[in-house]
Amino acid sequence: MARFNTRRRQREVGARVGVNRRVLHRDRREPERILRHRVTQYNHIEMQIKWRGFPVDASTWVPEGALRANVGAYYTDVLDDYYRGPAEFEPHMLLGHRIVHTIDLENILQLQVLWKGYPEPTWEPASALTTCKEVQMDYYRDKHWAPMSPEFAQYFQEQMDIEREEYRQVRAIMQDVLQGIYD
Repeated sequence: MARFNTRRRQREVGARVGVNRRVLHRDRREPERILRHRVTQYNHIEMQIKWRGFPVDASTWVPEGALRANVGAYYTDVLDDYYRGPAEFEPHMLLGHRIVHTIDLENILQLQVLWKGYPEPTWEPASALTTCKEVQMDYYRDKHWAPMSPEFAQYFQEQMDIEREEYRQVRAIMQDVLQGIYD
């Protein structure tokens, strides 16, 4: 009886790895990329694989062990690319802001960043985004009342002054043109 329970337990927990290994060998599908990962209730890591030549809807969950067992170049490259991530993170847009109060009675401004190539946004300290001035400008242009880091506040003020001056110049030119038409 104990042997049956052991095999049943193997079917419940570990057999998925073996089954998926056989499926991967049988289908000979090539992984294009890993979309995301999850941890199962038994603390196994599964990867959602987008298969080459198939739509995203046909992506499947495969245990990481099954991918590592398939030593082909495609599988190891896809795993390496997923864990390495992009060479550099590039922000796509800012979604929000918040102030975090620390134990040291410090207030830290955090910005919610949606990164290019990633579906989930993350909260980052504003001090870490000093080089992302264009993305911050797009966010704060409509939310000039929102809290800003001191470094960016100075840059923002300078940029807004430049934009106001350009607007004044364009307005003056338009008035001259309109006055010339009506004269």
